[in-house]
Formats: sequence, C-alpha cells, structure tokens
Amino acid sequence: MTEYNVYRAADGCALEFFGRVRSLRAARHMAAVGGSLPQCLWDTARAAGHCGGIRAPEGTESPEPAAWFGLRGECCAVKVLD
Repeated sequence: MTEYNVYRAADGCALEFFGRVRSLRAARHMAAVGGSLPQCLWDTARAAGHCGGIRAPEGTESPEPAAWFGLRGECCAVKVLD
C-alpha cells in the first residue's frame, strides 16, 4: 500500500508536517484543511506520542516529493518507502 507524508515547505521556512495519507487526493485535502506540526516540535511529538493530536513524521521517504500543491505550491506529498 502506498502512503505519503504531507508537508508544508514554504520558501525560507522550516518544514511543517500535516500527517500521513494513502493517496495524493487525500494529501491535497489534508493540506487544505490545515493543522500542521512545526519541525521544532517533532522530537517532542515523538517523545509524547503526539502534539496537539498530530504525530511526527516517520519512515524512510523518497528523496523527491511525489507532488507539489497548494495555492502557492508550498505543500508536498512525499512517498513513504517502508
């Protein structure tokens, strides 16, 4: 089963993680709805299990995003390899 980690990767900003989904359509929806976890909280979320209901990204990812989307093209879905 293919899964994707969804991020906001705006120019000049740290990554934000939205979550993991099973389709690019779901990735676009997740980014549109919002609710992301800033990169500075990923270690805290891993230690606590989540932060504000959002888990930190996990898994080995493809080196390149599978798709870019969003109003300014600042969101992406990265295929999870394991």
